[in-house]
Amino acid sequence: MPPDTLPLQAAHSEHWGVPPRWLLTWPLACTLCACSGLGAAQAELGRAEGALRQADQPATQADAPKELRLAQEKLRQARQALAVQDAPMAQRLAEQAQLDALVAEAHAQRVRLRRTEAAALAASAARQGAANPLGALP
Repeated sequence: MPPDTLPLQAAHSEHWGVPPRWLLTWPLACTLCACSGLGAAQAELGRAEGALRQADQPATQADAPKELRLAQEKLRQARQALAVQDAPMAQRLAEQAQLDALVAEAHAQRVRLRRTEAAALAASAARQGAANPLGALP
């Protein structure tokens, strides 16, 4: 190595306060951080897929189709974000898809309960009407 480059290397090391060999580890550290972000997004995507599988039942399809489609669309967007390695967006969309799947299930359950309630009220009214014909005195 020519003698005139030694002062430049020494100044370079003193300027940053770290030896140049540590500078080579930064790309590796950044890659590991990015992978951990993708790992969290992939885990969230797995949870969202599970929630959507559970929600995607015939009853939910019939009673909460809009809510179910919204969850499916968010999951599709999360997969796209993960494909381009946008981990924060993928994780956010996967969380939203998971919540939307839960909302779809809850909405479908509410619709079924209201239907059951209406049927029970109608049956009760029919029983009361049969027990009390219009012409009878109470």
